[in-house]
Amino acid sequence: WTLAPGIERLEHWSRRADQAGIHLVSALWSYSTSGSLPYFAMAALFNGVCMRKHFEKEISVSGNRNRILMAVFLYLLPMLWRGEFLLFFSTFLVIVGGFGSFAFSPIGSWSHCLFHVVFFLLPPCIFAASMTLPMNQEYAALAARCAEPL
Repeated sequence: WTLAPGIERLEHWSRRADQAGIHLVSALWSYSTSGSLPYFAMAALFNGVCMRKHFEKEISVSGNRNRILMAVFLYLLPMLWRGEFLLFFSTFLVIVGGFGSFAFSPIGSWSHCLFHVVFFLLPPCIFAASMTLPMNQEYAALAARCAEPL
């Protein structure tokens, strides 16, 4: 079951729901990488507005793309803010690889699948960013103690 390229595919409910889901995850990841409730509230508000825009009658492909890129930037920014440059660049490379596979279709119709395979590396990067937060150090130490043999 596929949709032909064009406006029908762009306006389909499944594409709209998929992109709205990207905004939901981006809002949650902004908290994971920042550990800040005010920052999360700002990112959640932005992403909530973006989610709503995906379900308007008229859609803007470039507007949707730009809002998704901004949402990604919102969860990357705290890594830069804290000076975690290696973590930022490794996360950024995963994102560029995933978006590149989607945008340039290096393996034809399988490129969307490749996009998801590459993005499988993204949650561990977000988890690593979360574990560098001072608020999570106690939990990281507890997890390490639980992993010790008895």
